[in-house]
Amino acid sequence: MTLVTDSAGTPWLQPQNLRVADIATALQSPDTPETVSSRYQITANDWSDILPLLLGTPSMASFPPDVRDAVRLADISARLGPYALCVSGYASVADLDAIETCLGQTPIPEATIHQRLFALVMQPRVRAQQLVGRFLKISLFEEFAYLIDAASMAFYRGNRVCAFLSLLPVIEGVLLRWQGYPGPVASRPSYKKSIQFLADAPTRQPYPASVLFFVSWGDAAAAILRDHLFLDTTSGTAVGYFSRHLALHLLEDREFATTENIARLFLLLDVLSDLYLAERRIPDPRFMVSDDETRAHVIAYTSALRSQDQLDQPERILRVHPKCRK
Repeated sequence: MTLVTDSAGTPWLQPQNLRVADIATALQSPDTPETVSSRYQITANDWSDILPLLLGTPSMASFPPDVRDAVRLADISARLGPYALCVSGYASVADLDAIETCLGQTPIPEATIHQRLFALVMQPRVRAQQLVGRFLKISLFEEFAYLIDAASMAFYRGNRVCAFLSLLPVIEGVLLRWQGYPGPVASRPSYKKSIQFLADAPTRQPYPASVLFFVSWGDAAAAILRDHLFLDTTSGTAVGYFSRHLALHLLEDREFATTENIARLFLLLDVLSDLYLAERRIPDPRFMVSDDETRAHVIAYTSALRSQDQLDQPERILRVHPKCRK
């Protein structure tokens, strides 16, 4: 099913000739978005075209909260793409409001956006919840949980270089395992195939969990990899030197292990987990984890963060180097 427009410019869906206004009406009913998708044979790929159009319908304000938030998230994540950023599933409405306000300013206060997302993504509580509630419980990520934990501890102790270089191969490892490598896949998928794999998520699962958010997560993750992290260095420079090639091969004397770039890696990993759970229709295990289960990691991360103020902390020697100063 694809979107077309009639002579008056009104968007329709083929072959049902379903107006976007009809979808808007259906979404305001007690039915869930997934029920609406099934009834009208709307795939997740169709939603990527529908969401921006729903944003402009007069009835947008009366949509269910999840639909309103999904439309906003799709729009915000697309506008954050040039900064190698997006919005994960744990972002609150207040977070969306603040980021949307920044995106509406001229010039866009990139530093303020970074601060807002950084404060959210790198909270010890959030990182503990993601580790214990997701990465230790989802088979795809479980293999890499110890590396993710090591990267978190290194970051909180002030060793940004170690944090970045510990987490970077995890992104690649997750994408390879997700595609079945090693195993049935004959050869290691290329970076281009990995990016396309994320973009093709709707073809593998037309009726995912979190259907409205599904497209946003896939598009955002693919854009960050394509336009920044996996960008061929002969084709341009990634924003903030957020580049796998530059970091692993030290192509230039650039500061890549910044606080912003570490937050970008964690955020990308979080969005990949959002997408994986939705594609596999797995209930989010993070909501089944108690505070008691995360408490040890919250305390450890918080203690490591506070240790940066200690005069005898070994990592203080790092901060005499210009590229490692706090």
